[in-house]
Amino acid sequence: MPTIVYRIIEVLSVLVTDLPIGTNLAIFHLLWTVLSGRLLPSRGAIIPALSASGLATDAVRRAWAALAYGAWDITQLLANFQGLVRHEGRWQRHRVGGLRPVAVDQVGFFRPRLKNCPTQHYDSQAGKALPAIPFGVLTAVGSVGQQTVPVLRDIVRAPDNQALLTAAQAHLAPDEYLVADRGFSRSVAQVWDPLVSSTSAPGAPSFTCYLITDPNYRTPLLLVLLRDFGLLRDFGHFASRLQQIQLSRQEGLP
Repeated sequence: MPTIVYRIIEVLSVLVTDLPIGTNLAIFHLLWTVLSGRLLPSRGAIIPALSASGLATDAVRRAWAALAYGAWDITQLLANFQGLVRHEGRWQRHRVGGLRPVAVDQVGFFRPRLKNCPTQHYDSQAGKALPAIPFGVLTAVGSVGQQTVPVLRDIVRAPDNQALLTAAQAHLAPDEYLVADRGFSRSVAQVWDPLVSSTSAPGAPSFTCYLITDPNYRTPLLLVLLRDFGLLRDFGHFASRLQQIQLSRQEGLP
């Protein structure tokens, strides 16, 4: 058996290790079927895809039952996967200006025959939006060696881009910011207040950070207000140099 097959089995086993006995094997079979590409010829039909994977009839039924009624949650599988990535230590998280980027986007599971489907997703091949069940995905941006590798960390239900951006805010750590493509039409601002430097002495002045991301601009904007000095610093992440702008306290914040 090829080495990559053993590696896939190892990773899938880690994903389902905390699931109840029986459910773990059934979800393992389901994930293996997804990775094998059996869902493509079956046009997303689960039972035919499971059968095409060579499973016995009872195993197919158990996998289908586990998907529909099993005691498992996608967040648990993702947590196990992220734990494996951290344990192996090859993947390194990216930091930009001390902040960690989180890429966000929507994926759609197209349902062309679903009657009265309330949601749609754009299909580039069709050139228009088609009936689909949209999901939002959040990935931590990092790399293995010189290769950029996003690591899936959250999946959220959101009918449109704005709802996804709103939902994604609840999944961000204080030192993280969202990165999205031009399909997201509105800017998003995150605020941290009050903050102090980790090296500051007791009683040192605090400051406020505003991180603004807008799909109309290629770089996010970090605004840092030092209160006692009325100094507003404009840090353009991914830019070649940092530009500082000093404003009077009377001008206030935008």
